Amino acid sequence: MPVNKKMIVRIIWQQLKRLWCIYVILILSCFFGLWLSEATVEVWQTLAYVLILPLISISLYIGWQTYRKIMRYQSFWGNVTSEQRDYITSIETLSHTIITQQQQHIRDVEQEAHRLIAEWEDYYSVWSHQIKTPLASLQLQADTDNLSKASVKNEVNKIEHYVKMMIYYLKANHLSNDIALTNIEVDKIIKSLLREHAHFFIQNDLTVNLDVRKLQVLSDEKWLRFILEQLLINAVKYTLQGAITIRSSQFQQLEIIDTGIGILPEDLPRVFEKGYTGYNGRTQHKATGLGLYMVKKLADELNIKLIIESTVGKGTSVRLIFPKNHV
Repeated sequence: MPVNKKMIVRIIWQQLKRLWCIYVILILSCFFGLWLSEATVEVWQTLAYVLILPLISISLYIGWQTYRKIMRYQSFWGNVTSEQRDYITSIETLSHTIITQQQQHIRDVEQEAHRLIAEWEDYYSVWSHQIKTPLASLQLQADTDNLSKASVKNEVNKIEHYVKMMIYYLKANHLSNDIALTNIEVDKIIKSLLREHAHFFIQNDLTVNLDVRKLQVLSDEKWLRFILEQLLINAVKYTLQGAITIRSSQFQQLEIIDTGIGILPEDLPRVFEKGYTGYNGRTQHKATGLGLYMVKKLADELNIKLIIESTVGKGTSVRLIFPKNHV
């Protein structure tokens, strides 16, 4: 790239600017010190020579060296052919593009880190509030000597569930490194979950209608278990009386149906949004707005389609449609 006189002056000034700034600060500091000490005129003149002459000498030396470099560059550029010049220009453009992209990537990474930290703080705030409830219940029972095996087990199970939610929430941000697809029998997972959470059904006096035939899918057992567990707990949580029905079909589908309070039509399209609790969650103070969000996120990663239907006062149905390919 050819260099004109204005560019030469600007380049030399860029080289000298820092030196001049340092010297100006030094000169002003010395003059201020002399003024405070009421020095004679001869001392002022001597100091001026001592400070200014080296500044001029050094500036001339740096300016000359910079000018020589520019002239060598100008001479080199003058001998470059048009093809070479275009090649060099393209490299400069490419380098600038790469640097710009890297800077933007760094900004994006920083923004994503800030977003994740803010999300974590929000979730932790809700989680810490939720886990205090069973802890407070246990403390109250202990203080009043009113401990019973059933009530203690119930509160401990709640604490275990909240802790599990926390662990899975943290892991869900790195799903790509934590998915192992294997051939899984869904009916065995369902039966295992029903045994594990039988106390919830008994406590709420709910009937379980199980019609799950052998359903084999290609998925990750740990994450699929979490999805099914969260859907079952949600069904129990919002069902005051009646039954929970779990049934499968020959079309790689599983359906969980409850006879609970249902979901308002205006809330239904947003139940999988992060942090959205809806009318039921706000009035009953049972929701964090993250359970179904995580279910949807995991289902998408496992290529499972979710269809949710609900009628207020009658209940809710969640259908899982698994991919047809299997081992």
